Amino acid sequence: MDNEATLEACVRKNNPYGIFFVGSIRKLDTKCERRLRKMSGIIRSKPDWITNISNPNTRTNWVTEARSQGLTDIETGYVLEELAYYATLHIPDSNVILSAVEQVWLSDTLVEGGTLEQLKRWSMRLEGESKGWCLESNCVVRNIVDPSMYPLSYKSSSFVGTRIKSPEAALEIQSFGRFPGNIDEWDREMKSAFPWSPISRRYPFSVAPNTRTASQEFCWLPSEFLISADGQVEIKSYINNLNPVKYASLYPVIAEVFSKCVPLLENVVTDVVYPRKSRVIPNCSNWLVTDESEPRDYRAPDYNERFDAWQARHRFIEPQPEPFELPERPQIPFSLRGRQLQAVVRMTNIDLTPETPVYNDDRWCLEAISQERIVAIGVCCYDVDNITDMHLEFRELVDDDIEHEQCDERGLDLAYGIFDNVRNGRSGRRAHAGDNSSDNGEDEDEDEEMHFNSDSIDISQEIGQVKLQNGRCIVFPNTYQRRFSQLQLVNKNVPGHCKLLIFYFVIPTDPIVSTEIVPPQQQDWWIKDVFQVEPLVKMPTLVLDNIIKYVDFPMSLSAAKEIRAELEKERRENSDSSGLVFFTPTFYYNST
Repeated sequence: MDNEATLEACVRKNNPYGIFFVGSIRKLDTKCERRLRKMSGIIRSKPDWITNISNPNTRTNWVTEARSQGLTDIETGYVLEELAYYATLHIPDSNVILSAVEQVWLSDTLVEGGTLEQLKRWSMRLEGESKGWCLESNCVVRNIVDPSMYPLSYKSSSFVGTRIKSPEAALEIQSFGRFPGNIDEWDREMKSAFPWSPISRRYPFSVAPNTRTASQEFCWLPSEFLISADGQVEIKSYINNLNPVKYASLYPVIAEVFSKCVPLLENVVTDVVYPRKSRVIPNCSNWLVTDESEPRDYRAPDYNERFDAWQARHRFIEPQPEPFELPERPQIPFSLRGRQLQAVVRMTNIDLTPETPVYNDDRWCLEAISQERIVAIGVCCYDVDNITDMHLEFRELVDDDIEHEQCDERGLDLAYGIFDNVRNGRSGRRAHAGDNSSDNGEDEDEDEEMHFNSDSIDISQEIGQVKLQNGRCIVFPNTYQRRFSQLQLVNKNVPGHCKLLIFYFVIPTDPIVSTEIVPPQQQDWWIKDVFQVEPLVKMPTLVLDNIIKYVDFPMSLSAAKEIRAELEKERRENSDSSGLVFFTPTFYYNST
């Protein structure tokens, strides 16, 4: 089976529900697993770790550091073997490496300084023409290319019956095509328009079966990116909200950054298709042992107290990793060269001022509209000035099924630290698997009797963070929720900013409706040409302005803003709902 067929088969096998890959739902990490992940991530965040892994002195230092983090000799050996494996995934001279967080790939040198400077210059021009700020951002976050403006609206958007040949050609079409009017009509019209043509295979219009995260109203519009066999990229359809004539010189710059993200994307897609298995497989029947016999006089008035005391005297044997085995993931990632990919493009600024010196959005985000089929997200950080270090924090899908014995709250706590938040009086009763406190195997409060008012607790799995810095590109899977760390001005007396170019990559094997067949909906892109047509060219400006007020399509700026508000509200609710269901599930433990 060739590379592409293998990729398609694996994606369809692992992704029947739209955005979530079945294999990406992980078991809750034990304390041991968290130590392993954390230590491996610490080393991978060090400069030149791949080069230094073969240096005996450096390895000795890493062993010392691991022991200071509370790792046992078995755990330390496992981490070193795992790092040796991760080093083999690095292709020499590619400048693409695995970050401190699994499945998140980065490069600091792929995008050249000249490209970054061009992005800076173009962003300044776009900033003067920005259509508005992000909702609920306190005027700190601004999208200067905003995919939520003029999206695919099933009620008002249209499509043309043939492929629009180029970005510039989108402004030369003679007809706006068909207006289906609702999502069901879109499905029927698309099947009717493209029954057996190549384009029908590119656009199998249908809403993904994951109705929990589907939208009946809107969808972001991706653009088409053609990748040559040598990795060069050509943008084949217009970028929504970036006029292909006015900003024609910016298109090749975006294409250049996209081409540098392709090797990162190839690794992320491969990781998602071949998810990493847990390093530690605990056996709940073996982690507490004792030589004493269990009390059997069940009717005795003090039986419960003596049973609890008997349990508290058990010795805890912490689960440890099995010997390291090579994962199933192929060493050479799937190639995406020689094919056409889709991606939604966004350009975002985070601007801080002396009046607003702090940005702190603690919401966890996920692109959770299933028919957009976003498999991964790429971020290029091209302009950072006068702000503190910025990180993207991640958490992953976690299974609420944790194997445990009846009444074994102590074993659960020692193995997972699952009741730490309850004991410490934190709100939300949430156990964070990313919290590495008390990771020495024996809980600091293990002799303290624990009483809980409920037999359920919310769990989540935070897995680390990756720094964003000037010139750094990262790509991560859309199976991770993410959020920005808090940002502040370094010098509180002058403004500061961070500027990002972001790609939302559609699953390579499952393309969706794009700007290749949906004509531009921006009224201001068309007005100039329309007014040159007889008899409009002879009419006074006041008359023309009044005519435009009554035109439903193309869409006015005010109408686009209304749609954006509806779309963003739906996306927030969808992301928050997915976060509660998939990323902070409730674990019900058997306490009686």
